[in-house]
Amino acid sequence: ATITGQGLTNSSSMQVMVGDTLVDATFVNSTIIVIQSPILLSVGSYPVSLSLNGIDYATNYSDFRCADPPVLYDAYPAWAQMAQLDTRPLTIEASNYMENATYCVFVGSAGRWNTSLSYDDQCAVPYYPRAEVVQLMLTSNF
Repeated sequence: ATITGQGLTNSSSMQVMVGDTLVDATFVNSTIIVIQSPILLSVGSYPVSLSLNGIDYATNYSDFRCADPPVLYDAYPAWAQMAQLDTRPLTIEASNYMENATYCVFVGSAGRWNTSLSYDDQCAVPYYPRAEVVQLMLTSNF
């Protein structure tokens, strides 16, 4: 997850809390800090607090949202000819996915490709270098 702000400074005392959970944080630059998504949180929203000195915390105005993992029910069409892969979207039937934050992950012997799941429940099918059956997964964790 990414925290954005202004005037952020790199500090060995920097701490980030998500709810009551202290999480690892990495300073990127004066406007970005990247945090490790907390584990073992229940589904819900949690305030994010940042301290550059380990004492004084500032709470931002948006929460960190934990959701159940997405569940994939079906995808169609179930196959496509190689020539159609770049032009034919894949329609997904799923639940628990977050708009603009869930990705279709295609995995095969030639590698792994990620494409975002659009608001109309469609993924662009990436070009795949060979004809084979590939695994399709959904994830909201990147």
